[in-house]
This record gives sequence, structure tokens and C-alpha cells, in this order.
Amino acid sequence: FTGRQRTRVDFFCYKLGNDIQLFILGGQIHIGAVSLAIFNQSKQDAEVSVIRVPGHREDEISTQVAGKLGAQLKTTASVTAGIHYDQLNKEELTAIIKNIHILTDRLINKLSSD
Repeated sequence: FTGRQRTRVDFFCYKLGNDIQLFILGGQIHIGAVSLAIFNQSKQDAEVSVIRVPGHREDEISTQVAGKLGAQLKTTASVTAGIHYDQLNKEELTAIIKNIHILTDRLINKLSSD
């Protein structure tokens, strides 16, 4: 995890063979969006699909993280995101997004070295 109080974000990652299942959670946890990245060998990039629960906004971050994991680790990656803190201000939201990117980079480094 990283962040404090209203900017805390937790990552729970599971290796499923060569594939990755990642949960990005914070505050009142729930499922807001699920993104699936599939590495395309010929394009050397990941193609991402997303399902968003109506009224939720985690689709953008789950898509970014799934795409980055899939492309950089050359694998299939599923990212489930659910973060809710009441009445976040702009600075708190920016900190949460920054924390997610920090954790994503740490995860990629860890999985790349395993």
C-alpha cells in the first residue's frame, strides 16, 4: 500500500500462471471497474477492454494500469478497481492517482525480477 488516510491505496496481486489479477482498493472498497489487457505479440502492445459499473469512475485508472501491466510484462492482466472516499478534493484525488502509478511501477519492477 501507499498513501495515508484519505489517499491510501492498496494493491492485492495474484499470479495466475503467467497472468496477473490485480485489485486496486481504497476507502470504502467495492468493484467500480474491471479492465482486461491482453498482450498482442504482433503489435508488441496490450489491447484493453473495460467494464464499468454505472456511476463509477475507476474505468480510466483500471484501463491505464491493466494496459501498462500487459504491455510491459507481455502478459494478460486483469485489474479490478474500487476506491471510494467521501468528498475528495482535487489534491487528494491527484495524490491517489500518483500513489496508484507509484505502486504500479513497483509491481512491474518486482514481477520483472521474479
